[in-house]
Order: sequence, then C-alpha cells, then structure tokens
Amino acid sequence: MPSPDDTRFAPGFRFSWTDALVLILGAGLTGWLASFAGELALLAAWVIGHFFLFCNVFRIGRKPELVWAGAFIVLAALSLGMERLDLRLALALSLGLSTLLILREMCLPRYHGIFWQRMNPRLPEWWGSRRGQR
Repeated sequence: MPSPDDTRFAPGFRFSWTDALVLILGAGLTGWLASFAGELALLAAWVIGHFFLFCNVFRIGRKPELVWAGAFIVLAALSLGMERLDLRLALALSLGLSTLLILREMCLPRYHGIFWQRMNPRLPEWWGSRRGQR
C-alpha cells in the first residue's frame, strides 16, 4: 500500500467506478426503502449525497466529515427516534452545517476540491512543500 507521500497531485472533482457503484446501489436501496419508510429513505439519500459531496466534489478532510456525521446522527435521533425535532428542521440544520464545513475547508491551504484553482491557486506550492518537492 502506498504511503501518503506517494500520492499523486490530482485536485478537483473525482469520480471512480467504485463511486458509480456506491451511487447506483445507494439509489436502488433508497428507492426500495422509500416504498415502506419514506423518512428513512430521505435520510439515506441525504447521507449518500453528502458522502459524495464531501469525498468527491469538495473533498473535505476527515475530521469535518466526522463532525458532520456526529451532528447528523444527533439530529436524526432527535427527529425520528425521540420526535423532539421536525425532520425538515433537522435537515435544514444539517445543510447549514454542511455549508459551513465546506466553506471553511475551501479557505484552507490544503483545499483541493472543485474550484480549487480559483479558491486556492497556491495549492501546487503547498502540495509540493508537503511532499518535499519544490
């Protein structure tokens, strides 16, 4: 297995066969789930969509992903499990957190997702300095 130092410089949007398979299976399973549990299907689609946005489009770091996942679990539990929060409000709060995490990530010197050239034009220099290349 290659070390992190062996990874190649490949910023921007990414899409692989594995991503396609996950999206296709996720869509199929979400459709199946919708036939008997609409709210759960909506939540499943929400998570799959965010996974794709975080990993393939904006490529945010692992810690912000985990922050979002933890907050989403709490919001889903408050909404569906405990019935203390309207599902629409839970999704709106989740979307707000997503937006904040993405905007925060786009301001970091490591940002390498979509629009990286506009948001972070010095990324190649940063990447090279982190890899011992100049």
